[in-house]
Amino acid sequence: MQADIVKAEQAGDQEQVRQVQERLIRTEAAKLLAVHQVTSTNGRRSPGVDGRLWDTAARKLDAVRTLDPDHDQPQPARRVMIPKSSDRMRPIGVLTMHDRAMQALYLLALDPVAEVRADPHSYGFRKARATADAIARCEEIVADPERPWWILNADIEQCFDTISHEWLLTHVPLETEVLRGWLTAGYMDKGQVYSTDRGLPQGAIISPTLANLALNGLEAVLDECIQQQRRPRPLYLVRYADDFLVLSTSKRVLRRTVRPLLEDFLTVRGMRLSQKKTDLVHLKQGIEFLGCDLRIKKGDIRVAPAAGSVQKIAARVSALIQANPGITPSQAIQLLTPVIRSWANYYKHVSIREPFVDLDQRVAQILWTWAKEQQSGMFKRRHARRLFTTGPGSLRLLTDDEGNRLYCAQETPYVRHIPIEPHCNPYDPAWKKYLSDRQQAQKTKKVCQDDDEAIPEEPAHIV
Repeated sequence: MQADIVKAEQAGDQEQVRQVQERLIRTEAAKLLAVHQVTSTNGRRSPGVDGRLWDTAARKLDAVRTLDPDHDQPQPARRVMIPKSSDRMRPIGVLTMHDRAMQALYLLALDPVAEVRADPHSYGFRKARATADAIARCEEIVADPERPWWILNADIEQCFDTISHEWLLTHVPLETEVLRGWLTAGYMDKGQVYSTDRGLPQGAIISPTLANLALNGLEAVLDECIQQQRRPRPLYLVRYADDFLVLSTSKRVLRRTVRPLLEDFLTVRGMRLSQKKTDLVHLKQGIEFLGCDLRIKKGDIRVAPAAGSVQKIAARVSALIQANPGITPSQAIQLLTPVIRSWANYYKHVSIREPFVDLDQRVAQILWTWAKEQQSGMFKRRHARRLFTTGPGSLRLLTDDEGNRLYCAQETPYVRHIPIEPHCNPYDPAWKKYLSDRQQAQKTKKVCQDDDEAIPEEPAHIV
């Protein structure tokens, strides 16, 4: 049915889209899948304002029967504050399990439409796309000999909190009353219910797709801008959710033409650019995007983990050790390995490996200090050495009595990422073979540093 929705949307037949969506959300298979999705995520143990969890098979089956599109009344989200990287707190709305499942059900019908309408170079919260695709697109753009040297690093101020309800209700192809119910359900904080007249609850299943629908069309605006120029200069957009870059050969075009266009586009949708965080940057200065540092150095493109990413992970490792000072080496390995592995896997497509070595050395120093503190007497350094084996480059690696070692970031295999085709739609059967072939090819692209094929220190372009 999702393929039928894609076909109807591509043909511009909105009535057919609506009819197929209506049939899909009423099928038992869709309801079962919606319940499975909300009970298979990390949030399955976090109840909403009703305090209910679907933690048994019987409750999950009962939940399927309660998903009735004709009789649904959303409840307020339970507000939770979580820390941001900037030492501030971010509000998250925790919905009830029922409301999550209802949103997941409708998302099955909405997402195929969102894919058809998506900007080709939008990568956030979309199937078959990842941050690696966005970074690869940036590399592809600046690899051109006629590369755009100027970058508008755009930041939308409180994107999810400010999106216009009126715009969404007018333009999103969902039942108006259903969408209105989700948008205006409000939130509960310390027992008090607050109404909402704009924005989307961060943490709601359908919010990222609604935000993408609101931001789709940016590339069309830029294409029109190019056509209206007396001397057309190419403009390139790379967007991941509400973070995006616009690249051009002209600083003046970005400042005097593109930025006002973006502001007008966002204003209609209730949003605006952050005056503090939106800036113009020259490529030689470098730009930080999605945790990566992108810059031109000695004529080559250099992509590396952002400067602060290693420090943040090392600080997290230190905090975990300080919070658990009496753990054994085996417990420390179990505690820290997922943290280090997760960071290393995120950057596995980055060929600049120095930050991986830097992280390993920082972690080794943290654990060496911890190991010495666990010992006593005159020979505590000698006893501490027994907890380590030698890794790459004479690195101290924490090792338990059974020979299990702490994960070593620099041993993470380098993987050449295969960028996705911009117009690929995972709901369109015409792209099924392409996606299958791409997935298989990606598995065969792993290249370790010790392989015969050496990794260039500063490659011109990663493909």
